[in-house]
Amino acid sequence: MRSKSSSVYGGWTESLLKQIQVSICFLGSDGFYNFAGPTSPSYSDASIDAVILQQARKKYILADKTKFKRTSLYQITQWSNITGLVTNKNAEEDLLAKVKQQTVVITA
Repeated sequence: MRSKSSSVYGGWTESLLKQIQVSICFLGSDGFYNFAGPTSPSYSDASIDAVILQQARKKYILADKTKFKRTSLYQITQWSNITGLVTNKNAEEDLLAKVKQQTVVITA
């Protein structure tokens, strides 16, 4: 267990997640600039995110406009595996268009 966030990680966590099914999943991302999907700075977090996405029927990434110009080390999954991206309305149109080619984009 991580003391700072009280989160669990690693093989035990992945094993438990593989035993559940979820209807809908919302995940954050540190960015996705020049990547074919959302990213995370932590291998263990990206790995856990990938497992929970596999267990979900609908999969959404929550990311504000700043994430279009940021990226991290580990890609969680490809946009083709994501139901949609939820972001704010004032994201740049050219960056939105790139993601829209690969998944649904919902602006709010």
